Amino acid sequence: MRGQLRILSANLWNGAAEPQALSEVIRASEPDAVLAQELSPEQATAIEALMPHGVLLPRRDMNGMGLALRRPARVAILQLPSRPALVARLLPEHWDALPASLEIINVHMSAPTRLGRLALRRGQLAGLLRHLAASRMRRVLAGDLNSFRLMPAYRSLRAHLHDAALARRAFGMPTWSPRATWPRFLRIDHVLTEGVDVVDLEVLRIRGSDHSAVLATLRLR
Repeated sequence: MRGQLRILSANLWNGAAEPQALSEVIRASEPDAVLAQELSPEQATAIEALMPHGVLLPRRDMNGMGLALRRPARVAILQLPSRPALVARLLPEHWDALPASLEIINVHMSAPTRLGRLALRRGQLAGLLRHLAASRMRRVLAGDLNSFRLMPAYRSLRAHLHDAALARRAFGMPTWSPRATWPRFLRIDHVLTEGVDVVDLEVLRIRGSDHSAVLATLRLR
């Protein structure tokens, strides 16, 4: 449908998410964009076979990132402390379902578990806020923010963007637990939007990962 876009965001646990399971989720959910965090080379190969465009930067040190697309778009690297964010600009001439251009940002913020990581996290947040403040446009920021709703990083980003889960009144959509097989109990993976309506939102298990993926169906205004 014109104006609609499906975005799948998933933390792949540094290679632990099974590449075959990842492929199955992508085939079943048919996203237009896949935003991957903690992306390994094997997982990147699985994504690239199904999503031919975008930028994949796999690593084995928890810092791999990827933004894969069904159609062409320019993808830039937004340098942040420890790991970059990836920023795609989707244009109507390549994306005929879109009535206007759309920016997609893939983010993986450091977890606030050690003193050194807190400094990285503050730097990452400052870089993201500078990017958001530089322009107003239709955009989607998604990924593993390592933040639940009461945390300062989430609240700071929410000052600029809308939470897709809250727009769908999906208050109880946890995405993370310490073990892949445990029930999820914290919502730390988010889809935040500006100038975009949320049609649907769901969480999907990927075998092997400690995070559930978030699948958002969005409509440009």
